[in-house]
Amino acid sequence: MNRPREELKARARALRSTGLSQSAIAQKMGVPRRTIADWLKNHIGENRQDPQDGENRPSASPPPRYLVVRGGVETFRPPDGVAFSLIIADPPWNISDVGHKRERKVRPNRPFTKDFGPWDAFKSDRAYLAYCRQWLAALYDVAAPDAWLFFWCSYRYMSHILREAGRAGWRDHTIYIWHKQNPLPMFGNNNFLASGELALVLAKGSPHFDWGPKHGQPHNHFESPQVSGKERVKDHNGGAANVAQKPLALTSLWVDWASCPGDWVLDAFAGTGTALVAALRLGRNACAVEKDPALAHQIEARILQECPGAIPYA
Repeated sequence: MNRPREELKARARALRSTGLSQSAIAQKMGVPRRTIADWLKNHIGENRQDPQDGENRPSASPPPRYLVVRGGVETFRPPDGVAFSLIIADPPWNISDVGHKRERKVRPNRPFTKDFGPWDAFKSDRAYLAYCRQWLAALYDVAAPDAWLFFWCSYRYMSHILREAGRAGWRDHTIYIWHKQNPLPMFGNNNFLASGELALVLAKGSPHFDWGPKHGQPHNHFESPQVSGKERVKDHNGGAANVAQKPLALTSLWVDWASCPGDWVLDAFAGTGTALVAALRLGRNACAVEKDPALAHQIEARILQECPGAIPYA
C-alpha cells in the first residue's frame, strides 16, 4: 500500500529518534539515503555528530530522568511537582479464554492458546470495567492540565471504556490503529485474521499535537510487523517477556507528536517499558508503572542497555 510521503517522513523521524543511522533507516524503509537525509533536515538532533554516519546533530540537552515504580496504576502517586503531559497505557484487555488451548501439527509441543495469564483474567465484564474506571480516574489525577492519553483496549469494550473515561474527565478525541502485517493465526479458519490493535486517544484540557514544521497530518494508523528479533524483550527462558509488546517506532511517533523535550511521560502498565524507552531517547523524562516485579526488573535493565545517558529520578 502506498502511503503519503508525509507519513513516511514521520516514520523516518521516529526511527531516527530510536538511534538508527540514516543508512539503516534507508535500508529499513527501502528509500534512498539522500531522501532520508532530506526528510530529516529539520528534525531535532540532526546537528550533532553521529558516529555511525558522520552527520551533524545538535549539542546534547540535559540528560532525561526516569523512575520505575513497582505497583498498580490505581494506587500510583507521582513525586511532588511531577505531572504527565502524555500517558501511554496498555492495561489488561480481558480477552483471555482461560485454559483454552488448541493443538497444532506444526509445533505440537507449543499449542495455540488464548490464555495470556492471570493478569488478563477477570471474573466478569462488570469487574473488568470497574477496574477500568479506577485506572482512568487515577490517570486523570496524575495528568498535566493539558494532557494526552493513549489507551490500548479491545474493540469489545471500546464504548464502555469511553463512557468510563468521560466520567473520569477525559474527552474522547479519536482512535489510533496499529496494523500488524504478520498477525498470528486465528482458531479455525472461519474468521478474519486479527491484524489490528486499537488505542483510544483521549484528552484532558486542550492539548495539541505537533506534527513538525514541515510535516502534514499523518493518518491514524501505523503499519509494521509484530515486534520480533532484537527488539523483542525475552524472559529467562528465551520466550517473549510480554506478548503485548508494542513497536518502538510506533510509540516514538506518539511521544514525538504529543509531548515536548523535558516533559514527563508516563508508561502505565509498562510491560517491557517501550514507551519509557521511546520517551527517554527523545529527551523526555519518563516514569514506568508496572505491577509484575520481574517485568519491572527487566525495564530497569533495558534502560541501562538502551538509554545509558538517562539518570534515575532523585
